[in-house]
Amino acid sequence: MSTTTKTVISQESFDTLTAAVKSAHHVLVNHMVATKQDTSDIPSDFSKCGLKSYGLILRKCTDLMSEKVAADKEARLAHFRTSIAKASETYITAAQTAWSQASALPAEVRETLGIKAPVSVNVPVSAFSAAWTDKARMGRDLIDMGYEVVKSDKGDYIKVAMPKPAAPVAKAA
Repeated sequence: MSTTTKTVISQESFDTLTAAVKSAHHVLVNHMVATKQDTSDIPSDFSKCGLKSYGLILRKCTDLMSEKVAADKEARLAHFRTSIAKASETYITAAQTAWSQASALPAEVRETLGIKAPVSVNVPVSAFSAAWTDKARMGRDLIDMGYEVVKSDKGDYIKVAMPKPAAPVAKAA
């Protein structure tokens, strides 16, 4: 049977932690005021904060930091999304052309041959990989963007969803 002994931090450590929370409080309240957020749940004067407020301050700061990390990541990935979209255009156009030709066949023939409208296209990784200087990071980034890299004898590729066809425009009477 294991017992855990609790230790009390030193006054110096306590003061250091309190100063850190006070600094976080200052940054948080200034951010909330600048962005016109409700500050009623956090005292504007740090000396009126207690342990419950400390926890709330740290949670809100962690949320703000998480939002910043996510925004920075999305900004970094935007360039790669553009590269993938440009590379995908060729493959999507080819699939749309093939489908328009196949859809001219009678429905029974298409059904017999198993021809269906494409829902996705395979885009070779080599078609957009030049956008990355760090190839090891490319795989992680593709996963972060929701792609799965599929390995095949013909090379690695990702599946890209076909765009939804535009709704037919109603003709004026």
